[in-house]
Amino acid sequence: MAAAVLRELLGHAAFRPYQEACIARLLAADDVLAILPTGGGKSVIYQVPALLRHAQDPELQCLVVAPLVSLIADQMSALNARLRLAAGGIRPRAGGPGGPVAARFAPGARAPFLFITPEALRGAHEAVGALRLSLLVVDEAHCISAHGRAFREAYRELTCLRALHPTVPLCALTATASAGVGRDVALQLGLRGAAEVRAPLDRANLRLSVVSRRQLADDVGALLGHLSAGQGIVYFPTQREVERGAQLLAARGLDVAAYHAGLDAAVRQAVQERFVAGTLQCMAATLAFGMGVDVPGVRCIVHYGLPGALESYVQEIGRAGRDGAPAACVLFWTGADACTRTRLAQSSLDPALAGQGLREMLAFVQAGRCGSSWRRSSATRPRARAAPAAAKSAATAPPRPGSTRSTAPTRGRCCAPCSSCTRAPRSSSTTTAATPARTCRSCGRSTAACSAAAAPTARSPGGRRCTSGCARRAT
Repeated sequence: MAAAVLRELLGHAAFRPYQEACIARLLAADDVLAILPTGGGKSVIYQVPALLRHAQDPELQCLVVAPLVSLIADQMSALNARLRLAAGGIRPRAGGPGGPVAARFAPGARAPFLFITPEALRGAHEAVGALRLSLLVVDEAHCISAHGRAFREAYRELTCLRALHPTVPLCALTATASAGVGRDVALQLGLRGAAEVRAPLDRANLRLSVVSRRQLADDVGALLGHLSAGQGIVYFPTQREVERGAQLLAARGLDVAAYHAGLDAAVRQAVQERFVAGTLQCMAATLAFGMGVDVPGVRCIVHYGLPGALESYVQEIGRAGRDGAPAACVLFWTGADACTRTRLAQSSLDPALAGQGLREMLAFVQAGRCGSSWRRSSATRPRARAAPAAAKSAATAPPRPGSTRSTAPTRGRCCAPCSSCTRAPRSSSTTTAATPARTCRSCGRSTAACSAAAAPTARSPGGRRCTSGCARRAT
């Protein structure tokens, strides 16, 4: 029956990995925490059992808690278009929009799906408690964990769902959750039994690459080269850079629009609708864009700047290649990004957690620096191209005070700009009397060690420069 619903109602030929196991648990009235990568088909996990239960009893409904109103609108629109049925939204004052009811459901029957945000749920306990539910769903469930980077206070109040409907199976969905976050989600939601189903984050169709970033005006040609193959998204760290990037790309003939929280809501909605419909080639955006946007044909995701955590980066690049076809994910970065991210981490609500995420991200880019690329990556073990034999034998000194050694493979002498290097400085024995030790303002390493492999032209009257073009002079 589940396979028939998948084919006839949802239009998919076969289940993706891990979907069927999750659906079987839910149909057996067991709870599930499904941790699947972006594009792994998490929505199908609750849609199939909900439709089966609704067909058996039209009074039964599936309640879906989602983080954003825009995400709810997208999911409702997709369900209405695909199934030609009604999907409602519970709110304290009024119900949400819905589409026409299909003939397969009796006239006046309840909509099989109801959507609500965590904030709206605060004022709707009585209404939710009165529902006859076949399934409870919490989307982006990692937001409930105080141990995670996307913690939201309203999600913490979702513990009421188990109290309101103690016998209804609960399905928690997320694309990113560490082992600790997963345990906390299960504890907070009261999931029963061994509920976790975790899929590998490895996506074989994604090709990842890391390249050094220069000035935006200098990198426009490289950005165009990556974004011209099809639909793409380029993420910038700030709204100002989004606007500047969109202007430069548009001036070079790319069909691009800007998207960030500083724009009017109607403008953002219109731009998003164009991109989802396939009439807009490129979106220049902050991280405000992307959650829940299902565009199968995105061929390239570009991050123009260092993300704050590897866990978040993996989720964001998962928006590429959702149709299974090859897609590229390119990260432009420089050592100045690491300095900025360090300051942000130190001022965050949880500096230790933010610092850990940044260290993981730096280890990732160090493993793939100097333009090397690789086809697959996981959040804990990036698979970089093998280093040259000479680099494999190189060793580094203990970290300098206050620094953290990267967990990425050692690459020998500084083969990337010194500002991109997260390895520790070499011991002072590498300097000689003829070469006084100096410190690079960008990376803090001894320039005598850092520039040991540099060409003579790397020197300048104002002091030594770090290897491979670090723009900052030594003190």
